[in-house]
Amino acid sequence: MPKIKLPYGKGFLYLDLPDSSINKVLRSREFNIKKHETTVIRQALENPISSPRLSNIAEKRKRMLLITSDHTRPMPSRITIPLIINEAISKNPDLKIVIIIATGLHRTPTEDELIEKFGKKIVHKYSIIVHDARDKSNLTKLGLMSTGNELWLNSIIKDVDLIVAEGFIEPHFVAGYSGGRKSILPGIAGYDTIMANHSPKNMDHPNARSGILENNPIHTEMCEAAKMSGLEFILNVVLDQRKTIVAGFSGSFKAAHEKGYTFLERYCQVEPAMADIVVVSNDGYPLDLNVYQGVKGMSVASATCNEGGVIILVAECHDGFGHKNFYEMMISGNSPEEVLKKIRSNYFNMIDQWQSQILARILTKHSVIIVSNNLNKKQVEKAHLKLAPDLEAALNMAYKITGTISPVTVIPDGPRVIIKQY
Repeated sequence: MPKIKLPYGKGFLYLDLPDSSINKVLRSREFNIKKHETTVIRQALENPISSPRLSNIAEKRKRMLLITSDHTRPMPSRITIPLIINEAISKNPDLKIVIIIATGLHRTPTEDELIEKFGKKIVHKYSIIVHDARDKSNLTKLGLMSTGNELWLNSIIKDVDLIVAEGFIEPHFVAGYSGGRKSILPGIAGYDTIMANHSPKNMDHPNARSGILENNPIHTEMCEAAKMSGLEFILNVVLDQRKTIVAGFSGSFKAAHEKGYTFLERYCQVEPAMADIVVVSNDGYPLDLNVYQGVKGMSVASATCNEGGVIILVAECHDGFGHKNFYEMMISGNSPEEVLKKIRSNYFNMIDQWQSQILARILTKHSVIIVSNNLNKKQVEKAHLKLAPDLEAALNMAYKITGTISPVTVIPDGPRVIIKQY
Protein backbone atom coordinates (compact mmCIF):
# COMPACT_ATOMS: atom_id res chain seq x y z
CA MET A 1 0.00 0.00 0.00
CA PRO A 2 1.36 3.48 -0.84
CA LYS A 3 2.00 5.92 1.96
CA ILE A 4 -1.19 7.34 3.48
CA LYS A 5 -1.29 11.16 3.67
CA LEU A 6 -2.58 12.50 6.96
CA PRO A 7 -3.27 16.26 7.12
CA TYR A 8 -1.12 17.91 9.80
CA GLY A 9 -1.26 21.69 10.15
CA LYS A 10 -0.82 23.10 6.65
CA GLY A 11 1.12 20.03 5.54
CA PHE A 12 1.00 16.26 5.93
CA LEU A 13 2.44 13.36 7.85
CA TYR A 14 2.77 10.02 6.06
CA LEU A 15 1.84 6.60 7.39
CA ASP A 16 3.95 3.93 5.71
CA LEU A 17 2.78 0.41 6.58
CA PRO A 18 2.50 -2.82 4.58
CA ASP A 19 -0.94 -3.95 3.43
CA SER A 20 -1.02 -6.64 6.10
CA SER A 21 -0.78 -3.97 8.81
CA ILE A 22 -3.76 -1.96 7.50
CA ASN A 23 -7.24 -3.11 8.47
CA LYS A 24 -9.02 -0.49 6.34
CA VAL A 25 -8.72 3.16 5.28
CA LEU A 26 -11.99 5.01 5.89
CA ARG A 27 -12.40 8.09 3.71
CA SER A 28 -15.22 10.33 2.66
CA ARG A 29 -16.00 9.82 -1.03
CA GLU A 30 -14.41 12.06 -3.64
CA PHE A 31 -16.82 14.66 -5.00
CA ASN A 32 -15.36 14.86 -8.52
CA ILE A 33 -17.10 18.19 -9.10
CA LYS A 34 -15.15 20.40 -11.51
CA LYS A 35 -17.04 23.71 -11.38
CA HIS A 36 -15.11 26.82 -10.41
CA GLU A 37 -15.78 27.93 -6.84
CA THR A 38 -17.23 31.31 -7.82
CA THR A 39 -19.54 29.60 -10.31
CA VAL A 40 -20.82 27.28 -7.58
CA ILE A 41 -21.60 30.22 -5.28
CA ARG A 42 -23.19 32.39 -7.97
CA GLN A 43 -25.45 29.53 -9.02
CA ALA A 44 -26.41 28.89 -5.40
CA LEU A 45 -27.30 32.55 -4.85
CA GLU A 46 -29.27 32.66 -8.11
CA ASN A 47 -31.29 29.57 -7.13
CA PRO A 48 -32.28 29.91 -3.45
CA ILE A 49 -34.21 27.17 -1.70
CA SER A 50 -37.64 28.05 -0.26
CA SER A 51 -36.80 31.75 -0.46
CA PRO A 52 -36.69 34.72 -2.82
CA ARG A 53 -33.24 35.77 -4.03
CA LEU A 54 -31.21 37.77 -1.55
CA SER A 55 -31.19 40.73 -3.96
CA ASN A 56 -35.00 40.83 -3.84
CA ILE A 57 -35.13 40.45 -0.05
CA ALA A 58 -32.57 43.23 0.46
CA GLU A 59 -34.04 45.62 -2.11
CA LYS A 60 -35.93 47.78 0.41
CA ARG A 61 -33.92 47.05 3.56
CA LYS A 62 -31.63 49.56 5.25
CA ARG A 63 -29.06 47.60 7.24
CA MET A 64 -27.95 44.01 6.81
CA LEU A 65 -26.11 41.89 9.35
CA LEU A 66 -23.86 39.25 7.79
CA ILE A 67 -22.87 36.50 10.23
CA THR A 68 -19.70 34.57 9.46
CA SER A 69 -17.53 32.01 11.23
CA ASP A 70 -14.25 32.61 13.05
CA HIS A 71 -10.65 31.55 12.46
CA THR A 72 -11.24 27.99 13.71
CA ARG A 73 -13.39 27.14 10.70
CA PRO A 74 -12.16 26.67 7.12
CA MET A 75 -15.03 28.69 5.65
CA PRO A 76 -13.64 30.26 2.40
CA SER A 77 -14.99 33.72 3.18
CA ARG A 78 -12.55 35.47 0.82
CA ILE A 79 -14.64 33.93 -1.97
CA THR A 80 -18.14 33.87 -0.49
CA ILE A 81 -18.48 37.21 1.29
CA PRO A 82 -17.82 39.45 -1.76
CA LEU A 83 -20.36 37.41 -3.75
CA ILE A 84 -22.96 37.62 -0.97
CA ILE A 85 -22.44 41.38 -0.69
CA ASN A 86 -22.66 41.88 -4.46
CA GLU A 87 -25.92 39.95 -4.52
CA ALA A 88 -27.35 41.92 -1.58
CA ILE A 89 -26.54 45.37 -3.00
CA SER A 90 -27.34 44.62 -6.65
CA LYS A 91 -30.78 46.26 -6.30
CA ASN A 92 -29.95 48.38 -3.28
CA PRO A 93 -26.50 49.99 -3.51
CA ASP A 94 -27.21 52.08 -0.40
CA LEU A 95 -27.64 49.01 1.83
CA LYS A 96 -25.46 49.28 4.93
CA ILE A 97 -23.66 46.05 5.81
CA VAL A 98 -22.23 45.00 9.16
CA ILE A 99 -20.26 41.77 9.53
CA ILE A 100 -20.21 39.87 12.82
CA ILE A 101 -17.77 37.08 13.66
CA ALA A 102 -19.76 34.25 15.26
CA THR A 103 -17.16 33.21 17.82
CA GLY A 104 -19.57 31.41 20.15
CA LEU A 105 -17.29 30.85 23.13
CA HIS A 106 -14.03 30.71 21.15
CA ARG A 107 -11.26 33.24 21.69
CA THR A 108 -11.18 36.54 19.82
CA PRO A 109 -9.36 36.23 16.49
CA THR A 110 -6.34 38.45 15.92
CA GLU A 111 -6.24 41.07 13.18
CA ASP A 112 -3.82 38.89 11.21
CA GLU A 113 -6.26 35.98 11.45
CA LEU A 114 -9.10 38.20 10.22
CA ILE A 115 -7.04 39.40 7.26
CA GLU A 116 -5.99 35.85 6.43
CA LYS A 117 -9.61 34.71 6.47
CA PHE A 118 -11.38 37.66 4.83
CA GLY A 119 -8.69 39.62 3.01
CA LYS A 120 -7.62 43.22 3.63
CA LYS A 121 -10.35 44.70 1.41
CA ILE A 122 -13.21 43.26 3.48
CA VAL A 123 -11.52 43.93 6.83
CA HIS A 124 -10.79 47.57 5.99
CA LYS A 125 -13.98 48.41 4.10
CA TYR A 126 -16.69 47.01 6.36
CA SER A 127 -17.60 47.36 10.01
CA ILE A 128 -16.67 44.06 11.66
CA ILE A 129 -17.93 43.11 15.12
CA VAL A 130 -16.34 40.25 17.02
CA HIS A 131 -19.02 38.64 19.16
CA ASP A 132 -18.29 38.35 22.89
CA ALA A 133 -20.70 35.94 24.57
CA ARG A 134 -19.61 37.08 28.03
CA ASP A 135 -20.29 40.79 27.50
CA LYS A 136 -23.82 41.12 28.87
CA SER A 137 -23.91 44.82 28.01
CA ASN A 138 -23.93 43.83 24.33
CA LEU A 139 -26.58 41.11 24.61
CA THR A 140 -30.33 41.30 24.26
CA LYS A 141 -32.93 38.82 25.50
CA LEU A 142 -35.36 37.55 22.88
CA GLY A 143 -37.41 35.42 25.26
CA LEU A 144 -37.75 31.84 26.45
CA MET A 145 -37.36 28.87 24.17
CA SER A 146 -39.63 25.84 24.57
CA THR A 147 -36.89 24.15 26.62
CA GLY A 148 -36.99 26.96 29.20
CA ASN A 149 -33.59 28.20 28.05
CA GLU A 150 -33.39 32.00 27.79
CA LEU A 151 -32.29 33.16 24.33
CA TRP A 152 -29.69 35.92 24.61
CA LEU A 153 -28.13 37.16 21.37
CA ASN A 154 -25.76 39.92 20.35
CA SER A 155 -27.64 43.22 20.51
CA ILE A 156 -26.65 44.15 16.98
CA ILE A 157 -29.69 42.17 15.81
CA LYS A 158 -31.90 45.03 17.12
CA ASP A 159 -30.16 47.54 14.86
CA VAL A 160 -30.60 45.73 11.56
CA ASP A 161 -33.59 44.80 9.43
CA LEU A 162 -32.03 41.86 7.60
CA ILE A 163 -30.02 38.97 9.05
CA VAL A 164 -27.98 36.77 6.71
CA ALA A 165 -25.49 34.05 7.63
CA GLU A 166 -22.81 32.11 5.81
CA GLY A 167 -21.23 28.85 6.90
CA PHE A 168 -20.08 25.44 5.82
CA ILE A 169 -21.60 22.03 6.39
CA GLU A 170 -19.62 19.11 7.78
CA PRO A 171 -20.39 16.34 10.26
CA HIS A 172 -20.54 17.70 13.80
CA PHE A 173 -19.91 15.43 16.76
CA VAL A 174 -22.83 16.68 18.90
CA ALA A 175 -25.01 18.86 16.64
CA GLY A 176 -25.27 16.32 13.82
CA TYR A 177 -23.97 18.72 11.18
CA SER A 178 -22.42 22.17 11.28
CA GLY A 179 -23.86 25.11 9.37
CA GLY A 180 -27.37 26.58 9.15
CA ARG A 181 -28.78 27.37 12.57
CA LYS A 182 -25.38 27.17 14.32
CA SER A 183 -24.58 30.70 13.13
CA ILE A 184 -27.08 31.90 15.75
CA LEU A 185 -26.64 29.36 18.54
CA PRO A 186 -23.86 29.12 19.58
CA GLY A 187 -22.51 31.64 17.02
CA ILE A 188 -23.81 34.97 18.37
CA ALA A 189 -25.53 33.72 21.54
CA GLY A 190 -24.82 34.69 25.13
CA TYR A 191 -22.77 32.63 27.55
CA ASP A 192 -25.72 31.33 29.61
CA THR A 193 -27.70 30.38 26.51
CA ILE A 194 -24.78 28.39 25.11
CA MET A 195 -24.07 26.72 28.44
CA ALA A 196 -27.68 25.52 28.73
CA ASN A 197 -27.68 24.24 25.14
CA HIS A 198 -24.39 22.41 25.75
CA SER A 199 -25.45 20.99 29.13
CA PRO A 200 -24.10 17.63 30.39
CA LYS A 201 -27.58 16.15 29.95
CA ASN A 202 -27.76 17.22 26.30
CA MET A 203 -24.20 16.03 25.64
CA ASP A 204 -25.07 12.58 27.00
CA HIS A 205 -28.23 12.29 24.88
CA PRO A 206 -27.87 9.28 22.54
CA ASN A 207 -28.93 11.40 19.54
CA ALA A 208 -26.40 14.18 20.18
CA ARG A 209 -24.01 12.53 17.76
CA SER A 210 -22.41 13.07 14.38
CA GLY A 211 -24.88 12.83 11.49
CA ILE A 212 -27.98 12.63 13.72
CA LEU A 213 -30.53 15.47 13.69
CA GLU A 214 -33.81 13.74 14.50
CA ASN A 215 -34.62 14.07 18.21
CA ASN A 216 -31.23 15.68 18.80
CA PRO A 217 -31.93 18.16 21.64
CA ILE A 218 -28.96 20.37 20.76
CA HIS A 219 -30.00 20.70 17.11
CA THR A 220 -33.68 21.20 17.96
CA GLU A 221 -32.96 24.12 20.27
CA MET A 222 -30.53 25.65 17.78
CA CYS A 223 -33.29 25.65 15.14
CA GLU A 224 -35.69 27.34 17.54
CA ALA A 225 -33.10 30.00 18.33
CA ALA A 226 -32.49 30.67 14.63
CA LYS A 227 -36.21 31.10 14.01
CA MET A 228 -36.62 33.48 16.97
CA SER A 229 -33.61 35.52 15.85
CA GLY A 230 -35.17 36.37 12.49
CA LEU A 231 -32.39 34.72 10.47
CA GLU A 232 -33.81 35.25 7.01
CA PHE A 233 -31.27 33.92 4.52
CA ILE A 234 -28.19 31.69 4.52
CA LEU A 235 -25.46 30.60 2.18
CA ASN A 236 -23.89 27.30 3.23
CA VAL A 237 -21.15 25.50 1.34
CA VAL A 238 -19.69 22.00 1.23
CA LEU A 239 -15.91 21.66 0.94
CA ASP A 240 -13.85 18.81 -0.42
CA GLN A 241 -10.72 17.32 1.14
CA ARG A 242 -8.67 20.21 -0.27
CA LYS A 243 -11.08 22.70 1.31
CA THR A 244 -12.33 23.74 -2.11
CA ILE A 245 -16.00 24.66 -2.52
CA VAL A 246 -17.85 21.87 -4.35
CA ALA A 247 -21.46 22.78 -3.55
CA GLY A 248 -23.47 25.73 -2.31
CA PHE A 249 -26.96 26.07 -0.88
CA SER A 250 -28.75 29.35 -0.28
CA GLY A 251 -32.20 30.28 0.95
CA SER A 252 -34.18 29.78 4.14
CA PHE A 253 -31.99 28.60 6.99
CA LYS A 254 -33.86 25.35 7.52
CA ALA A 255 -34.54 24.28 3.92
CA ALA A 256 -31.14 25.26 2.52
CA HIS A 257 -29.32 23.58 5.39
CA GLU A 258 -31.40 20.41 4.95
CA LYS A 259 -30.61 20.32 1.24
CA GLY A 260 -26.93 20.78 2.06
CA TYR A 261 -26.52 18.07 4.67
CA THR A 262 -28.63 15.65 2.61
CA PHE A 263 -26.19 16.20 -0.25
CA LEU A 264 -23.17 15.75 2.03
CA GLU A 265 -24.25 12.60 3.82
CA ARG A 266 -24.03 10.63 0.57
CA TYR A 267 -20.30 11.32 0.55
CA CYS A 268 -19.27 11.20 4.20
CA GLN A 269 -20.99 8.11 5.66
CA VAL A 270 -18.82 5.00 5.86
CA GLU A 271 -19.17 1.53 7.32
CA PRO A 272 -17.22 0.91 10.55
CA ALA A 273 -13.98 -1.09 10.40
CA MET A 274 -13.48 -2.11 14.00
CA ALA A 275 -9.85 -2.31 15.13
CA ASP A 276 -7.75 -2.26 18.29
CA ILE A 277 -5.80 0.72 16.92
CA VAL A 278 -7.29 3.61 14.94
CA VAL A 279 -5.16 6.38 13.41
CA VAL A 280 -7.09 9.59 12.70
CA SER A 281 -6.21 13.07 11.50
CA ASN A 282 -8.16 16.14 12.58
CA ASP A 283 -8.11 17.30 8.94
CA GLY A 284 -5.23 19.73 9.31
CA TYR A 285 -5.34 23.51 9.68
CA PRO A 286 -7.40 25.15 11.10
CA LEU A 287 -9.23 22.20 12.67
CA ASP A 288 -6.08 20.85 14.30
CA LEU A 289 -5.04 24.12 15.94
CA ASN A 290 -5.38 22.62 19.41
CA VAL A 291 -6.29 19.55 21.46
CA TYR A 292 -9.74 21.05 22.12
CA GLN A 293 -10.64 20.84 18.43
CA GLY A 294 -8.89 17.46 18.21
CA VAL A 295 -11.65 15.88 20.27
CA LYS A 296 -13.71 15.88 17.06
CA GLY A 297 -11.31 13.51 15.34
CA MET A 298 -11.06 11.35 18.46
CA SER A 299 -14.86 11.12 18.56
CA VAL A 300 -14.99 9.80 15.00
CA ALA A 301 -12.24 7.27 15.70
CA SER A 302 -13.94 6.04 18.86
CA ALA A 303 -16.91 4.82 16.79
CA THR A 304 -14.72 2.23 15.05
CA CYS A 305 -12.23 1.47 17.85
CA ASN A 306 -12.68 -1.63 20.00
CA GLU A 307 -13.19 -1.02 23.69
CA GLY A 308 -9.80 -1.04 25.38
CA GLY A 309 -8.18 -0.05 22.08
CA VAL A 310 -5.99 2.92 21.17
CA ILE A 311 -6.77 6.08 19.18
CA ILE A 312 -3.78 7.84 17.60
CA LEU A 313 -4.66 11.45 16.77
CA VAL A 314 -2.50 13.32 14.27
CA ALA A 315 -2.87 17.04 15.09
CA GLU A 316 -0.36 19.87 14.96
CA CYS A 317 -1.86 21.64 18.02
CA HIS A 318 -0.06 24.92 17.30
CA ASP A 319 -2.19 26.53 20.05
CA GLY A 320 -1.50 23.76 22.56
CA PHE A 321 -4.59 22.60 24.44
CA GLY A 322 -6.36 25.70 23.19
CA HIS A 323 -8.75 26.42 26.04
CA LYS A 324 -7.64 26.85 29.63
CA ASN A 325 -10.87 25.59 31.20
CA PHE A 326 -10.81 22.50 29.00
CA TYR A 327 -7.35 21.61 30.24
CA GLU A 328 -8.09 22.46 33.88
CA MET A 329 -11.11 20.17 33.89
CA MET A 330 -9.19 17.32 32.28
CA ILE A 331 -6.55 17.43 35.04
CA SER A 332 -9.08 17.88 37.87
CA GLY A 333 -9.48 14.15 38.52
CA ASN A 334 -7.19 11.21 39.02
CA SER A 335 -8.91 9.38 36.17
CA PRO A 336 -11.19 10.10 33.20
CA GLU A 337 -14.02 8.47 35.18
CA GLU A 338 -13.55 10.98 37.99
CA VAL A 339 -13.51 13.90 35.54
CA LEU A 340 -16.69 12.62 33.89
CA LYS A 341 -18.45 12.22 37.23
CA LYS A 342 -17.64 15.81 38.20
CA ILE A 343 -18.96 17.20 34.92
CA ARG A 344 -22.18 15.20 35.03
CA SER A 345 -22.82 16.35 38.61
CA ASN A 346 -22.50 20.02 37.53
CA TYR A 347 -19.40 20.37 39.70
CA PHE A 348 -17.92 22.83 37.20
CA ASN A 349 -20.67 24.55 35.18
CA MET A 350 -18.11 26.39 33.08
CA ILE A 351 -17.17 26.97 29.47
CA ASP A 352 -15.74 23.99 27.58
CA GLN A 353 -17.16 21.38 29.95
CA TRP A 354 -18.84 19.70 26.95
CA GLN A 355 -15.50 19.08 25.23
CA SER A 356 -14.02 17.76 28.47
CA GLN A 357 -17.09 15.57 28.92
CA ILE A 358 -16.74 14.01 25.48
CA LEU A 359 -12.99 13.51 25.82
CA ALA A 360 -13.37 11.97 29.29
CA ARG A 361 -16.09 9.69 27.92
CA ILE A 362 -13.76 8.56 25.13
CA LEU A 363 -10.93 7.98 27.60
CA THR A 364 -13.07 5.68 29.74
CA LYS A 365 -13.06 3.26 26.78
CA HIS A 366 -9.86 4.00 24.86
CA SER A 367 -6.30 5.22 25.30
CA VAL A 368 -5.47 8.29 23.19
CA ILE A 369 -2.02 9.12 21.82
CA ILE A 370 -1.50 12.53 20.20
CA VAL A 371 1.16 12.93 17.52
CA SER A 372 2.34 16.53 17.79
CA ASN A 373 5.53 18.55 18.13
CA ASN A 374 3.84 21.45 19.94
CA LEU A 375 2.72 19.91 23.22
CA ASN A 376 4.36 19.39 26.59
CA LYS A 377 4.60 15.71 27.55
CA LYS A 378 3.92 16.26 31.26
CA GLN A 379 0.90 18.44 30.55
CA VAL A 380 -0.49 15.89 28.12
CA GLU A 381 -0.09 13.05 30.59
CA LYS A 382 -1.71 15.06 33.39
CA ALA A 383 -4.78 15.27 31.13
CA HIS A 384 -4.83 11.44 30.87
CA LEU A 385 -3.50 11.48 27.31
CA LYS A 386 -0.23 10.30 25.79
CA LEU A 387 2.17 12.14 23.48
CA ALA A 388 4.32 10.85 20.63
CA PRO A 389 6.75 12.83 18.45
CA ASP A 390 5.89 10.90 15.27
CA LEU A 391 3.70 8.14 13.88
CA GLU A 392 6.30 5.40 14.30
CA ALA A 393 6.66 6.13 18.01
CA ALA A 394 2.88 6.35 18.41
CA LEU A 395 2.35 2.96 16.79
CA ASN A 396 5.00 1.34 18.97
CA MET A 397 3.27 2.80 22.04
CA ALA A 398 -0.09 1.52 20.80
CA TYR A 399 1.25 -1.99 20.18
CA LYS A 400 2.54 -2.10 23.76
CA ILE A 401 -0.82 -0.97 25.15
CA THR A 402 -2.85 -3.50 23.15
CA GLY A 403 -0.27 -6.24 23.57
CA THR A 404 -0.43 -7.17 19.91
CA ILE A 405 0.69 -5.86 16.51
CA SER A 406 -2.80 -5.86 15.05
CA PRO A 407 -3.97 -4.26 11.77
CA VAL A 408 -4.75 -0.55 11.99
CA THR A 409 -7.84 1.34 10.78
CA VAL A 410 -6.92 4.74 9.33
CA ILE A 411 -9.18 7.79 8.95
CA PRO A 412 -7.21 10.47 7.05
CA ASP A 413 -9.89 13.18 7.20
CA GLY A 414 -11.50 12.39 10.56
CA PRO A 415 -14.02 15.22 11.10
CA ARG A 416 -15.33 14.78 7.54
CA VAL A 417 -16.39 11.19 8.15
CA ILE A 418 -19.49 9.73 9.80
CA ILE A 419 -19.13 6.16 11.00
CA LYS A 420 -22.49 4.45 10.56
CA GLN A 421 -23.92 3.18 13.83
CA TYR A 422 -26.24 0.16 14.07
